[in-house]
Amino acid sequence: VIEVRVMTEEPYEIGRFLYLPNRLVVCLHLTAKPEALFDIGILAEVFNAISLFNVPILFVKMSMPRIGAKSHISIFIDVTDKSEVVKSLIDKIKIIRFIENVKLIIEPILKGITIDNTYSILTMMNDRVAIFRKNAYEAFIKALREKNGKRL
Repeated sequence: VIEVRVMTEEPYEIGRFLYLPNRLVVCLHLTAKPEALFDIGILAEVFNAISLFNVPILFVKMSMPRIGAKSHISIFIDVTDKSEVVKSLIDKIKIIRFIENVKLIIEPILKGITIDNTYSILTMMNDRVAIFRKNAYEAFIKALREKNGKRL
């Protein structure tokens, strides 16, 4: 028997940034080789490596998995009062099997805000997409209606 769950009304926040006032949040961007996709325990090894340095993982984003393609993983961690461990942590993650590259994104744009700026193009199912906030698409629809009448 398969249990069917009803979707929650709780919002799901999208984005590649984290805002935590008065915290030093860094983002590690990992690139994993295609072989990592079906290998058991790669993420567990990465998370275990992070836990060895006693820093909390706050947020994780991954690229859509595709056979034969590299995987991209962004991990936001809190290194407030522990910034000296970042280099050693990166070195520890780099030696995990199938991890090809680890890049540190540490330049907060404002105090407490860290952004993963690794990507410049947003896609879904290999097509480019755009995301608009509610006020932007409402203004866009309103402008279209004003220009073209109510038939939209």
